[in-house]
Amino acid sequence: LLRLEQLILQHGAHKQLIKLEQTKDGMDFFFTRDRDAQDFVSFIKTWAVVRANDSKHLVSHNSHNMTYRFKRTTCVELCPVCRDDLVFLPPKTAQALGGLPP
Repeated sequence: LLRLEQLILQHGAHKQLIKLEQTKDGMDFFFTRDRDAQDFVSFIKTWAVVRANDSKHLVSHNSHNMTYRFKRTTCVELCPVCRDDLVFLPPKTAQALGGLPP
């Protein structure tokens, strides 16, 4: 996680971040625009093995002029891989990473 934090700061991926909260299960990042949050998630996907789930909840709507407000949430789980862990790769992935022997 320290390396990921350094990459976020180094590449400026945190520039659109408006609020950061630490929770017991991880961290919550808050953005004003949905596009900024999507860019941040795609940045994390390029540097770490993650599983991401998107959800959208209706906050309010106006039936007179047909406007809707949604709250969007993206849950990103990082794969808990440490430096000395043994990781098995499929043969195609191993070849793509430089032809590591099986």
